Amino acid sequence: ENWRLWRKVTAVVAVPIIAAALFGSLRVISLFEDSRHFSTAAEQVSILPMFAEYSTGVAGAAAATIIGLPTDNGATIAREAETVLTDQIANISLEPEIKAALNKVLAEGNSLLDSAVAGSMAPVVASERAQAFISRVSSVFRAASSTAPEPDVLQESATLLDMWTTQWALLDQVVAYSALGAGTEGALLMWTNALGVDAAQMSILRETVESNPNIADTSSLDALVAELDNRRNLTANLDSTSGDTGALRNSIFTSLMVYIEEVRDSATRIVGLLDNHASEARTEALKNAIGIAIVLAVALGLAVMVAFSIVRPLRRLRNDTLLAAEQSLPEAIAAIKDGAEIGTVSLPPVSVHSKEEIGEVARAVDTMNEGALRLAGEQAQLRRQVNEMLETLARRNKTLVEQ
Repeated sequence: ENWRLWRKVTAVVAVPIIAAALFGSLRVISLFEDSRHFSTAAEQVSILPMFAEYSTGVAGAAAATIIGLPTDNGATIAREAETVLTDQIANISLEPEIKAALNKVLAEGNSLLDSAVAGSMAPVVASERAQAFISRVSSVFRAASSTAPEPDVLQESATLLDMWTTQWALLDQVVAYSALGAGTEGALLMWTNALGVDAAQMSILRETVESNPNIADTSSLDALVAELDNRRNLTANLDSTSGDTGALRNSIFTSLMVYIEEVRDSATRIVGLLDNHASEARTEALKNAIGIAIVLAVALGLAVMVAFSIVRPLRRLRNDTLLAAEQSLPEAIAAIKDGAEIGTVSLPPVSVHSKEEIGEVARAVDTMNEGALRLAGEQAQLRRQVNEMLETLARRNKTLVEQ
């Protein structure tokens, strides 16, 4: 109750501004946290392109072993990618689970690659180990690409996983291809089943790719479908005595190269999406910070202006009223008592000329001062009249006494 007016006005102004600043700051901090989260997620998935290259090199070398082809190409790709990937694992702040899974994949992949290069695996064993390696790689892809729950990132992650899974439907064809040389019905049936699995997974992959707004060009899918149809046509003319198994092999590896490129592109797109989200969140945080600062500055300026528009007139009203009560009004009353004419005595008006409540109070104070002066003048006039009456009576008494 006993606070000065400026303190009360300051409290009224400060509380909402501080609250707005607090909530605005929380919003900005939240956006910066989102930016940091996206940057961290982008760093986590930055290993995916090189990881995909390494994994494809190892699996490719295993596939070459199955069909008796040289493993040099796949081994070279895997060794070069391993060097870069190992450096990334050492320098990037990865989550412990992802880092452990990557190291496990590297250990398993290097073991598989060494066995493939040495040629010490039977085709069936190579196929089993390659399938196990591919499954482990899929789990790492899934774990690394799901660090950000943004819809477009999740959709691109689904595309990557479908692309990777569909890619290794070719491994079944590689195994079946290795048996085609015998020309048996069982080999042809195995080959046909492998093509059917590839066609079914290709259909699912097409739905995933076409629903992904980040992919504008689906020509790679058309190329994969064309190669699948080519293998079907080659198989239709394949029997125990004729057929171009070399063309089948070339078609398989043509499809594999397309998949390798698409998997790498999908992994790169995930990194780009997360970088874009981090940049957008950072930009949004800066915009919000600047906007909140401007709004708070304007609000503070307006609040100060309103506060001054209240406090300053009240201060003038207080000062002028106290001056009139303690000095001007007593002096004017004394002058009237001393005989000054009421018309020649006046009080300065309160220096508040607004038309709102404070101005109305100022005019009321002026009216009260005028009323006090009028009352003082009337009392002085009444005293003068009484004095004149007493003086007249005294003269008459004197005359009567003299008579």
